[in-house]
Amino acid sequence: MADKDHSPWVTALQGAINSVLVSVPIVWLETEAIRGQVGRYLRRLPFLVSILAKTLIYLALIVTSVQFLRWVFGHFVKQTVAFDRVFLEILIFAGSMSLAANIVLSIGSLLGWATFWRLLAGRYHHPRREERIFLSVDLKNSTELAEQIGDSRFHALLNAFFEDVAAGAVETEAEIYKYIGDEVILTWRPEQGLPAARCLQCPIAIRRLIDADRQLYLRRFGVVPEFRAALHIGEVVAGEVGNIKREIGYFGDTLNTTARLAGASKDFGVDVLVSEALLQRLEVPANVRIEPLAPLPMRGKALPVPIAGYSFAV
Repeated sequence: MADKDHSPWVTALQGAINSVLVSVPIVWLETEAIRGQVGRYLRRLPFLVSILAKTLIYLALIVTSVQFLRWVFGHFVKQTVAFDRVFLEILIFAGSMSLAANIVLSIGSLLGWATFWRLLAGRYHHPRREERIFLSVDLKNSTELAEQIGDSRFHALLNAFFEDVAAGAVETEAEIYKYIGDEVILTWRPEQGLPAARCLQCPIAIRRLIDADRQLYLRRFGVVPEFRAALHIGEVVAGEVGNIKREIGYFGDTLNTTARLAGASKDFGVDVLVSEALLQRLEVPANVRIEPLAPLPMRGKALPVPIAGYSFAV
């Protein structure tokens, strides 16, 4: 048998296996579980509580893995599973790294990862023109709902609604650009939103997620939220705005047109209004029945904007 005090290859192997045992469940938690019920529960917690809860989960995974492998490899390399000085050092290091990682991950989630990395890289430090798809999602009858259930419960309803919108955004690879009152604006780069008509599928995904939570909405609020949406594509100017609170802002006629479409969806009696400019750039999937509509006149435009629409299956 090899000398238990001098087996560096065993120690290296132990470290490699430990890295895999720790990283695989953490990666799964951050990429898959965070999108499901686990993630939704964590997002409902206060910000600091959420960070601490995830840190404790990470710490438990690390300690369990370390102690298990110390016991297994103790047969080959001299070590113990006792809560000794080495274990204390591991605990302090793992706890510090877990807390730091969760703070960074939480800040990324608050800003949106795309925005976070762009701010770090300085991509939009100087304004630049780029093409974007925008989706406006607007809660129907918000004023009446607020009067019906009260301001506090309406705020809770709005948060629950925004959770389903966010889940739909993740499912279709959209970025959440901004919350404005009871409206959410999502955005894609064309290479993200056009393939598989993800931008058209996003409102359908949001509706499906709301339907899946129907009983929860009825139990908590007595109503199930409904929404209108509008989709458009075009050039915008993108750049960093703000000083103390910094974010990436988009400016231009494309956003104005999207807002006008969102306001007109009620008049046309459809759930989602889509500009022809966007429809010409993608292949409409079989589950979306597009209905051509009369062109929409807009202030400041010489010609009306060609549009179409679709409603959710009943």
